[in-house]
Amino acid sequence: ASTKPDAIYIIALDKSLVAIIKQAREMKVKATLMTNWILSNSSVRDLAGPLVEGVYFTTPSFNFETPDPVVTQFRTDYQKVYGKAPSAYAAIAYDIVNILGKVKKTSTDTGLDIIQKIKDIGGFKGIMGDLTIDSNKEITFKLFPAKIENGKVVTFELK
Repeated sequence: ASTKPDAIYIIALDKSLVAIIKQAREMKVKATLMTNWILSNSSVRDLAGPLVEGVYFTTPSFNFETPDPVVTQFRTDYQKVYGKAPSAYAAIAYDIVNILGKVKKTSTDTGLDIIQKIKDIGGFKGIMGDLTIDSNKEITFKLFPAKIENGKVVTFELK
């Protein structure tokens, strides 16, 4: 293992992620810091402040700063009800509840029928973007590389 890696990928959530990045900054780690999409949450970035400047991460096609009217409405409604900005967890939960609502309209109340209807959906346009549901009931969505620049999420496509 290299004692001077080019990059370090940090797998952590919320406060733990911030603590690890803070420690890396205090230790003057020169490696590029990379993490998961939890950094797309404004609450995590607010907690970290300037510590996350320059950190790379993956993010769904959805991000909380998008001007998409559906996402904007979700963000506004969530803020009104809970008094804070939505997290990535809230966005996922919102999409899952909507998938279950769609399934409920066409299924009986048996567990097996609900499972089959979830498999049959195939694709769903949600807050997280275009979701795909495979035969194993796994939900996937496209991720994009992103970076924090001037306190904002900047997404880009790899070439």
